Amino acid sequence: MNVLKTILINLKLFSIPIALRFPIKVYGNIKLSVVRRGSVVFTCPVKAGIIKLGQNYVGTIDDKYLRTVWMVGGTIIVHGKVNVGAGCAINVDGNAVLELGDKFFITGRSTIIARKKVVFGKQCLVSWNVQIMDTDFHSIFDSSSLYINEDKPIYVGNKVWIGCNSSILKGVTIGNDVVIAAGTVVTKNILSSGVVYGGVGKDGNILRMGITWKP
Repeated sequence: MNVLKTILINLKLFSIPIALRFPIKVYGNIKLSVVRRGSVVFTCPVKAGIIKLGQNYVGTIDDKYLRTVWMVGGTIIVHGKVNVGAGCAINVDGNAVLELGDKFFITGRSTIIARKKVVFGKQCLVSWNVQIMDTDFHSIFDSSSLYINEDKPIYVGNKVWIGCNSSILKGVTIGNDVVIAAGTVVTKNILSSGVVYGGVGKDGNILRMGITWKP
């Protein structure tokens, strides 16, 4: 455990009584950026290590060169255990919200960017090299100077497994008990439960129905 950064992030985010419980534990090489107005809110009992940053590694990347990124200017709402693996990047903008259900797990250089709102239900698993973002970053205007690509929230249900090298783009809602196949680009809602979904953009579709999976 990275003791110095564990102490630092807890003291920056929480009052002394909560900070001394060390709800966040930091491991390995990590870049911490906690804007003063940024916050972490717990809806569950606060225990030591309920959030773990940078602990888990995957065999697809060299852990010697990994650096986990935690840049929080907005609000993270935590409903239970959260594990952010080594090399992942969490970026929550000033007025944005990132909501994480119990037993949330993300690993292997995956990225979550919230400029508006990103919500995960419980028991969600995000594999390596996944990009999740509720924004296009740059503004686009039509011929009448009308802003046409505003940020839109992302909602992910309970027990969703997002396969490696996938992208979840703005404005998407994903149902419960869904598996997103590797390499999928999700640009439209997946409202069915118990399905495997794959494909790119508008060509994405349900590959199999009536499934469940074990986290």
